[in-house]
Formats: sequence, structure tokens, C-alpha cells
Amino acid sequence: MHIDWANLTEVLNCGSRGSTHLAQQALAEILGEDAIKEAVDDYIAGGAGSELARSVLWHIQPEAGMNYCYQIFKEATDPARRCSAVELLRVVADKTALKWVPEFLNDPDEGIQIWGAGVVDQLLWSKRVDEEDCQDILAAMASHPNAQVRERADFISQFLVDRSRGREKGGD
Repeated sequence: MHIDWANLTEVLNCGSRGSTHLAQQALAEILGEDAIKEAVDDYIAGGAGSELARSVLWHIQPEAGMNYCYQIFKEATDPARRCSAVELLRVVADKTALKWVPEFLNDPDEGIQIWGAGVVDQLLWSKRVDEEDCQDILAAMASHPNAQVRERADFISQFLVDRSRGREKGGD
């Protein structure tokens, strides 16, 4: 398979620039949306190769994968499939997913609530969002009826305090 890098540069509108983010976008473009959706489905189905599929999705964090996870959450009737989609969303999500977290926290499935809190945790840990972007969600998590969501809110709050202290000492 030959990759037309010049054309890919035009598709990504990146000129002569390069970066990790552009590389992730390029890899997602090379794989294509159908292959990304198949990787999401393969991970959710479990079995041989599912963890490798998850690792690849995590590495490239494709927008198509994030949107497909959300689509599965919204449309699937199988509770386990919905829950697995939100679990996978943690590692493929970007800032866009923050607007979906209230839906996850309000879902009747406790697993989805917990993984929804995990989306916030992962976005903050990976610095894909700023703390200020999450204040309302963290407040909702802190008073959530699900004890595990409240525990995750406490964990995140402590993590943010520790990270802030590290910056004050010249770290991070």
C-alpha cells in the first residue's frame, strides 16, 4: 500500500508542519473510518485481539472512534455493549466528550455512571482538558448518588491538588 503523503498533507491541511496530534490524525485517515469502527466493535466484543485494538485506538485517539463510542452508548440496547463503549471512550475521548458526561452520570446503569466519571479522570490526567472545564461536572460527581462516582471525584480532586503542588515546586 502506497501512502500519498502530499495528498494526506492537503487532507489534514497541515502544510509543512508535523506533530504527534497530526500523526494521530494521519494514522486515523490512513486506517479509515470503517476500520476504526470495526476496531471499536472488536474491542467491545472482546476475544482475541481486542486489547490490541484498544491499544491502537488509545494511541491514535481517532475522532471517528470517539463519536462511534458515543453512538453505541446512545443506540445500543445491550447494556454491556453500552457500558463497554463508555469504558473505551475514556481513552479515545477529547474535550468534545465533556458535554456527554452528564448523560453518562444520569444514566440508570451504574457501570456507565462510573465509566463516565472515568472519562473526566482520563481527560484531566492526559491534559486533554483544563481543570476549569470540569468544575461543574466535578461538583455533580462529588454529590452523585453512586458512591463510586463520588470516590472518583475525590480521587480527581486530590490528583489536581497534587499536580498543582508539583507545579508550584517546579515540577510538571
